[in-house]
Amino acid sequence: MPTPDNDPRVEPGYTAADQPPDADPAEWAITRALVAELGLGRERVLSPFGRDEAAERWIAGAGGPDNPMTAQAPGLCETCAYFVALTGPVGRVFGVCANEYTPSDGQVVSREHGCGAHSDVTEPARTEQPLQPVWDTMTVDFGLF
Repeated sequence: MPTPDNDPRVEPGYTAADQPPDADPAEWAITRALVAELGLGRERVLSPFGRDEAAERWIAGAGGPDNPMTAQAPGLCETCAYFVALTGPVGRVFGVCANEYTPSDGQVVSREHGCGAHSDVTEPARTEQPLQPVWDTMTVDFGLF
């Protein structure tokens, strides 16, 4: 779906393409490399309006804090080892879940989201030792042959 020219969710980015190479091509190459490394160099970037609109959707969605799963969760995502924080302004509120055993794996989740697959939830310690296996060496089971 094409993005309209007047879409308020995006704004012009910085590509450094409008700057002609100076007399020193090495300096121009360094500028272009720095622009690319900083995540710039795109014709359009997400505007603050677009970022806020996405954040509102994410908070209201399944990865937000207001759902039955979060209400029953043993801990919040921001305290989980599988929580990978996003950078920039959205990183103050959101991250990505990296736990393959939860439906949230690979999804944007709020720091105040939670699920039952929190890294602090461990297997219950066994209070009893399991019985040793019994090996019957006196009879033969002919049903297997």
